[in-house]
Amino acid sequence: NTNLTLTARWQAVTYTVTVNGGTFSGAPTVGQTITLTAGTPPAGKVFGSFSSVSPNVTITGNTFLMPANDVTVTVVWTDLTSYAVKFETDGGTANPANQNVFAGGRVIYVAPPTKTGYIFLGWFKDADPGTAAWDFATDSVTAAFTLTARWQAVQTGGGETPAPDDSAWMLYAAIGAGGGLLMAIIFCVVVVKRSKRS
Repeated sequence: NTNLTLTARWQAVTYTVTVNGGTFSGAPTVGQTITLTAGTPPAGKVFGSFSSVSPNVTITGNTFLMPANDVTVTVVWTDLTSYAVKFETDGGTANPANQNVFAGGRVIYVAPPTKTGYIFLGWFKDADPGTAAWDFATDSVTAAFTLTARWQAVQTGGGETPAPDDSAWMLYAAIGAGGGLLMAIIFCVVVVKRSKRS
């Protein structure tokens, strides 16, 4: 007689994994690690978490161990926070329309306003004269705020002649009252000094 050995042959049972709003990687066989990846978020949304109501599923971060049943996972999206950005021309032409900007986003560039007799220096978030103008290409929004136009008056040249103070008028009076040559000389010296300082 010849001995005959029969060997069992097995095939792993596979189950299905469905990810609503994303994809997965890994073999859907019992005990294997499944890795979840969220898809592109809808407009105004950001990834929140992965959720599943399937039995025997515990999602840790973006992975879970495949149970002996089909699994359905849903990507949960949350609203992206947006902030209101306002514009104030400070006496210039009409204020540009307000913008709602998502957190971390950038303000859309607006054309400079105009103001008669002034030069536009830029849009400023902070009233402090030492701060830099808002950079539409690089600055991002983290809270609601107002961008205010900053202006510099146009210099017309020539300047203005300052009104004489009380001491000057006293010298005028002294000279007119016959104060003599000495008072006239003193007055001239005062005027020359003032001209040099200005």
